Amino acid sequence: MAYRDVLWGGERRLLTQLYGHVKRAMQWEFTTDRNGDGLPDHEGQDSTYDLWPFFGAGSYTGSIFLAALKASERMAQRMRDQAFARTCRRWLRLAAQGMEQKLWAGTYYLAARHDDGSAYDACIVGQLNGQWYAHLLGLGYLLPPDHVKQSVETVLRLNGQASAFGAVNAVFPDGGIDGSSYHAQNIWPGETYAFCAL
Repeated sequence: MAYRDVLWGGERRLLTQLYGHVKRAMQWEFTTDRNGDGLPDHEGQDSTYDLWPFFGAGSYTGSIFLAALKASERMAQRMRDQAFARTCRRWLRLAAQGMEQKLWAGTYYLAARHDDGSAYDACIVGQLNGQWYAHLLGLGYLLPPDHVKQSVETVLRLNGQASAFGAVNAVFPDGGIDGSSYHAQNIWPGETYAFCAL
């Protein structure tokens, strides 16, 4: 969001004001990867879905982390902070690899995978929110384009067809709605909008 404001506002002064805060926020975010896979680790109800627990690596936060890394790299370059730009690039490679190895299920990105290897195999609408933001900001693809396309098609087929009122937040591969929480089984207009914009 900081990069959006800088990019669209076109003000060097704003970047100068925000950059230190962005850098500290990202440095804190790096500490949330507790197992070295490059992705933030969930510990329960610790995402925007505050009534929906996730554990381990998650596709929603993982994709947003990728976008934040790419945006932070661009801001670091504008600030001539080459060391931090390199740090962001290194994390971006590691995180993208983690998304592919831990979360790619063949046609979509898993909701989450716990450190014990168990998968939360729901297909969630927000799995590519970071990619949507990356396209919006001209950051390009964060993940393989064919995987992005397959994920979009799977969300359309599973989540989009589960209700006539919008995309259901989480649907299992067999088409069953995930009833594990109110957030999982619900439709969020904002998530449906972000998905459609992607």
